Amino acid sequence: MSSSEPRNRYDVSWRGSFAMFALAVGLLALPAISIAADEAAEQKPIYLETLTELVDQKKLDTALELLLREPLVVSSQKAPEVFELSEALFVQLPPDERGRVQGEAIAVVGKIKTVARAIVAHAEAAEKAGDKEQGAKARSAVRLFGETLNKPEHLLVLQLTGKALVNIAEK
Repeated sequence: MSSSEPRNRYDVSWRGSFAMFALAVGLLALPAISIAADEAAEQKPIYLETLTELVDQKKLDTALELLLREPLVVSSQKAPEVFELSEALFVQLPPDERGRVQGEAIAVVGKIKTVARAIVAHAEAAEKAGDKEQGAKARSAVRLFGETLNKPEHLLVLQLTGKALVNIAEK
C-alpha cells in the first residue's frame, strides 16, 4: 500500500481535508457548476439572419419553433458583439468603437422588429381564422424573444426592444 492511499474509509489524507475545506470556503468550484456552464456555453445560438431568412421565405412555423426553444440564445453572424455587450461594457468602449457598435445595433434592431412584426401578423391571422392555439404560440414566441433581450447583459437598445416585443405580444 502506498503512503497516499487511505488505510481504511475513515482515514482521510490531508489532501482530502484540504479539498473539503477549500470547497467549504469557496476556493474550489463544484464540478456540477462548471458542467452546467459548459452546457450553456454549448447551446447553439439562433442567428437573427436565420430568423430573417425564414420570415422572408414565409416559413413562420419554423421561426416560431426556433424562438420557443429553451434556453433561447440569439446572436448575429454579422454583428455578434451587439448581443454580447452589456450597456456597462459598451460605455467603456473607445468612441469610434462605440459608434461602430451603435450602427450595428441599429441594423440588428431593425431586423428584430421585422421578425417580430411578421410573427405577430401571423398570430393575428391565426386568431382571426379561429386558430387560437397557433395565435397563442406565435405570441408566446415573440414574448420569449422580448424577455430574452430585456436583460442587463444586453445593450440598452436591445433591452428596450425586448420590452416593446413583450408589449406587442400581449396585445
